[in-house]
Amino acid sequence: MLAMKAEISPRGCRAAILILSCLLPGPVWAVPQSRPTATRPPSAQPLSASISQQVNEAMAIIDSGENLFQAYRILRSVFPEDLRGKAPHLRLLHAWALARSSYELGRNDEARQGAEALLALAEESGDEVPEIYGRYYRASAILEDPLYLDPAPNAIADLQIVADRAGKAGLPAMEFLALLALGKLQEGPAGREALERALESAHRQVSSTYVFKARAEMARQLARDDPDAGYRLLEKALAEHEGGHEPWALYGWQPRLDVTWAARPRPEAIDHSLGLIERIEAGRRAQREGTGKMGFFSAWVPAYRRVIGLLLEGEGAGSRPDLELAFELSEKMRARVLLERLDRSAAGGSVCPGVAGALKARRETRAAIGDRQRRLLTAAKEDLPRLRLEIESLMLDEEALHRDGLCGTDPPEERAFVELQDLEKALDPDEALLVFQVGSWKDPFRAFDGGSWVFLVTREGTQVVPLPDEVTLRVQRDAFLGSVPGRGGQELPAAIALYDGLLREVEARLAADIRRWIVVPHGPLEGLPLAALRAGAEDPPVAERYQITYVPSATLWWKWSLGTETPARSQVLALADPSQGASWGRLWPSRPDAVLARLPAARREARDLVESLSGPGMVLVDDDATEHAFKREAREGVSVVLFAAHAVIDEQFPSRSAIILAPGDEIEDGLLQPPEIAELPLAGSVVILSACQSATGRSVEGEGLLSLARSFFQAGARAVVGNLWPARDDDAAEMFGAVYRHLGRGLPLARALQEAQRESLRQGKPAEAWAGVVVLGDGDVRLDVDSQQAQARRDRLWWLLVPVLGAILWLGRRVARGSAASTD
Repeated sequence: MLAMKAEISPRGCRAAILILSCLLPGPVWAVPQSRPTATRPPSAQPLSASISQQVNEAMAIIDSGENLFQAYRILRSVFPEDLRGKAPHLRLLHAWALARSSYELGRNDEARQGAEALLALAEESGDEVPEIYGRYYRASAILEDPLYLDPAPNAIADLQIVADRAGKAGLPAMEFLALLALGKLQEGPAGREALERALESAHRQVSSTYVFKARAEMARQLARDDPDAGYRLLEKALAEHEGGHEPWALYGWQPRLDVTWAARPRPEAIDHSLGLIERIEAGRRAQREGTGKMGFFSAWVPAYRRVIGLLLEGEGAGSRPDLELAFELSEKMRARVLLERLDRSAAGGSVCPGVAGALKARRETRAAIGDRQRRLLTAAKEDLPRLRLEIESLMLDEEALHRDGLCGTDPPEERAFVELQDLEKALDPDEALLVFQVGSWKDPFRAFDGGSWVFLVTREGTQVVPLPDEVTLRVQRDAFLGSVPGRGGQELPAAIALYDGLLREVEARLAADIRRWIVVPHGPLEGLPLAALRAGAEDPPVAERYQITYVPSATLWWKWSLGTETPARSQVLALADPSQGASWGRLWPSRPDAVLARLPAARREARDLVESLSGPGMVLVDDDATEHAFKREAREGVSVVLFAAHAVIDEQFPSRSAIILAPGDEIEDGLLQPPEIAELPLAGSVVILSACQSATGRSVEGEGLLSLARSFFQAGARAVVGNLWPARDDDAAEMFGAVYRHLGRGLPLARALQEAQRESLRQGKPAEAWAGVVVLGDGDVRLDVDSQQAQARRDRLWWLLVPVLGAILWLGRRVARGSAASTD
């Protein structure tokens, strides 16, 4: 994760990229955030008119702090080849603005690319200014990467060079930033010296904001030994700040938070923390598109985690009010965009009268996306990169057009998040809700960083259990997932280690009658099948004891639980083994030569589903399994949908993910993608994605996995069954077939999956064959087996059994008579 910010700070304290040689005295941002004052790069040189206009328009939006997604879209519409040969200054402006907007929206891979563009520009031009920025950004990236066990040495080396060169190069702001970071990273005399130099640099720049930031960090370090003295220094810095507004949430929020919790009474510290959260919420509301809100919020989730950890740890923690507040904040940091979209749909739809233009434009944009995706199949190899970028740009436009076609900017104001007491009442006696929050216990600057926790909620009350930190869990998860495909039990050590850290204490605290888990994963736990973990090599996995359902947030589960309890009608649509005709691998840069094999076992799986549910059903295979047919049937009404097909997940650009079908007509391209799925009327349906990695995707902090499953939830699906990893055709057909048999018996969805997993375990099958299948959403939903057809099946079975039973009785009498005769 690339940290381009003006205050190198614990994970999550985000700040704007600064490419400037001077600093304005007052804030530019209209919405209070953690960014320092920033100016645009100077633009004295003449620029290419069209690209210059786009860049300047984007920078104006960035300066306002509103609708950052719009700025990002504008910048992405400038293709790299269009910049080749342009003036270095124009390329500098574009790289700066794109990196800054990308970072502010949580698109860290693209922000990193912007930094690399600056470093390449430095090498090309021989100018040390871009190199200074590149070194600073590289140091920030190291500090932000959760897998760096000891990031300080490498970061300090780059920061020291920046601090030594920036002032001489006419970059006083970068000099200050590097010195401030060195002061935070180093202990003892070296750290104090760096902070003193940072303060001198701030005074030379006549920046009250930078003066405040340097003094705030001094106050934080002083408070570690003397909280009262640190608080007095911080208050003095606040009083002398000339920003004209309360700056603690805008500048140096982490020092203010740490010092306040160290020095002030707990109620006052809590009030200050809630003030910070409200400032973040205000910034989120200023973003228009859902993608913009999602990206902006992802940069701030660590602040929520920090406050939650402070509420749960330390002297005075443990009271019911603090627990309820911590849980409320935990819910506020989860799946917000998904929740808002579902609330808006539940409020009676979203499409406004008078927006026909936006709807028409969106249809035209989707048609253009399909056209370019079809062209990828036959385009020359050198044309592929530009076509892919055109598709991405059109998909960004599609997101904005979706927003323009909605009524209002936000869903109706109401109590959006479930309260802990209501959640406890909603749980059945045999249910437990496990809400995970995974983070670090200490940040690279030796400050408390919120920690890792799991809220264990049952009808009897709520407990909180501390967990290992993010680095430990991420390493253990990767070891587990990496060893599963071996199919020889190699995953057992990692499965046991994960159980020890995540579940041993949880199970110890659960009542004996708990048999169902609703799991809210977070961070490295997203995409981890808890069902496969076990206490020891000879112990059964978790799947033997618990049926497990995964949900994006407790609030969404609560809303689903309030819905109708009637079973879903078993109007089944199954699409299996569609013909693809050509390799779609060209669409995805990471796998351009991928060839999609046929799936003969998928056909059997589709028939198994329809036969198991005994209701009206339609099985479409080969050339009939088309995107056009699915959309037609979905609009007419289906309640159970099966895709036994290939799927490709694009973590870098989730809207490009797809279920691959046959097209069906000249309008469709055969790629069923998230924006299309989300617009379909699938309210109350159950969707089965018997496809590779259909339950995984790009993980966005604060929103969860941007998976295909999520798109079906946006369309109104009540539950989704998906797969966490690539599955063999025969394994998938057999596993899903077992699930269908148990659904046909009337079992709820999560219970049917558990029974199928138990069967696999009794047959000695490896974890790869069964553990990747998961239920998302409402695991209690049942599929209504058609009563008339089910009765007819029972009648046919009875008439088959009658002669068999008669023969058994006749044979029994003959045996009895023979025994009697022999006795006589």
